[in-house]
Amino acid sequence: MDDINKLIKMIDESNNIVFFSGAGVSTSSGIPDFRSKNGLYNSNKYEYSPEEMLSKNFYYNKTEDFYKFYKDAMNVLEYEPNIVHKYLKKLENMGKLKAIVTQNIDNLHTKAGCKNVYEIHGNINKNTCELCGKKYDGKYVFQSKGIPMCLCGGIIKPDVVLYGEALPRDEYNKSIDAISKADMLIIAGTSLSVYPASSLIDYFNGKYLVIINNDKTNYDLYANLVINEDLKDVFKKLDDKIDYEIDYSIVKTIKNDEDFLRQVSKDVLKDDKDLKKDIDVISEFCRENDVFAMASVQLGIPKKLIYIKKENDDIPISTDLKKDLVMINPEIIEEKGETYFWEACASCLNLTGLVKRPYKVKVEYYDEDFNKKEQTLEGFNATVFSHEYDHTLGILHIDIAEEIKNMTRKERIEFRKKKENDYKIVSKTKKYKHPLR
Repeated sequence: MDDINKLIKMIDESNNIVFFSGAGVSTSSGIPDFRSKNGLYNSNKYEYSPEEMLSKNFYYNKTEDFYKFYKDAMNVLEYEPNIVHKYLKKLENMGKLKAIVTQNIDNLHTKAGCKNVYEIHGNINKNTCELCGKKYDGKYVFQSKGIPMCLCGGIIKPDVVLYGEALPRDEYNKSIDAISKADMLIIAGTSLSVYPASSLIDYFNGKYLVIINNDKTNYDLYANLVINEDLKDVFKKLDDKIDYEIDYSIVKTIKNDEDFLRQVSKDVLKDDKDLKKDIDVISEFCRENDVFAMASVQLGIPKKLIYIKKENDDIPISTDLKKDLVMINPEIIEEKGETYFWEACASCLNLTGLVKRPYKVKVEYYDEDFNKKEQTLEGFNATVFSHEYDHTLGILHIDIAEEIKNMTRKERIEFRKKKENDYKIVSKTKKYKHPLR
């Protein structure tokens, strides 16, 4: 088994993954690293060494020179997340990645949409006036002339950790907690030579320790797997697997994982070898369970694929379509009017609420043979489509339903329990039982 497949197997077996990232993670975005041969610390461009200029003493004793260097070398606000950051977001959406501990100050993990990011060296987009405590974004600091000043007259200092400063206690403690609870720790893009950040690795007691880096590290000996390759190539291979190798043995049940369901589904490619299988899985599920519509992401297939059943008098609620509708890569090109419907969802059982939808939608999509089509849906048909279309965007009806949209997760759980009890009472008087119960 090659290294990529070994890594995939480890990820598949893990449910509490923490990712520890260094500067090498951001190089594919065009940001230079620090310690490599062509890195910032080996530059002879400046009068002082970069390490000296990024020190606490230099900041306070030569503030003007500090900012000349800082604005020239550290402004990475315009850079975008790369394949590594985007893959981690997908892993988070799957419920596997629980936290990212990063030494990077470039804000790219957050920019990619990741939630639990612990920035142990700070963030260039966060800055604080040393006199009054007012907060400023990175744009304000980098566009300022000379030393950036607050309106109160104080100097604005970047919320980044300089040499000689302690790591932020809260971020450090959260990192320790996350790493100590992880069953898998992936370390990427770092030589692990910066203390005390590197000492966080000592808190890991899980099953799999993986190191992915261009060069060897002093921790390689302790790792279950070491991959010395370009991160871009490694994560491109991982991303290809996560997109197209669906485990069809586990897609027979509805996904109830909110984090998974909130990912944006991927466009279906014309040469997608699994497309027919995807359509068969979703249509078979709907037929067997009397479900009248579904987006494939609800069955663990995060692709832009919607299936809507034709009119059926044998189930309590159905559309009035004359034939089943398979919609690949659907896009709404026109909406008209509005209507309200009391919506539920197979992925969010017992969470119902009133939702406003367009009365009429015109949709552009591809059929099963990848022929481009256009269709106008009205009334209940439009409501059904809009609900499933939202699924492809990572939007759930609980986000917009009047009764529950402002509830916390804890409140929704209590609401769900109450509805379950209500359902048990009502179901005794009904001739049919909810097909997914």
